[in-house]
Amino acid sequence: MEQLGFPPSISALVKECERFCEKECCGPNAFSFSPFNMIYHLTKYGEDISWTDIESLQEQLSDFAEMVRSSYMPSEKLEVLEINAILTVDQLVCLVEEIGVGLIQAHAIYAPYRDEIEDKEWEFSRMLRATA
Repeated sequence: MEQLGFPPSISALVKECERFCEKECCGPNAFSFSPFNMIYHLTKYGEDISWTDIESLQEQLSDFAEMVRSSYMPSEKLEVLEINAILTVDQLVCLVEEIGVGLIQAHAIYAPYRDEIEDKEWEFSRMLRATA
């Protein structure tokens, strides 16, 4: 059985979705690939989620899924390090698709409120500067 890891930016996103428990204890059940967890990760260091960022992550997911499909037999089992699980190729591809859907949903949820969020961030930073 081969060990496999996600590309670094996807691995960081997956780690942020480790919400219910720790992967060492609960494996895949420790994770929630909710768009809200993805929004938190994507806005952690800035207040914007650009479609370009989503497309880049989607491309990485797509490339990863294609690599897995072309390198392994569908029923072959792989140890996925980031989630502490043994999955078949088909199960791993389904997981990658679930992450991709969550990213699209995260952007769809966030995008209509982008200007409002940026205004609140600006107002908050202005208040902080005024009190410093």
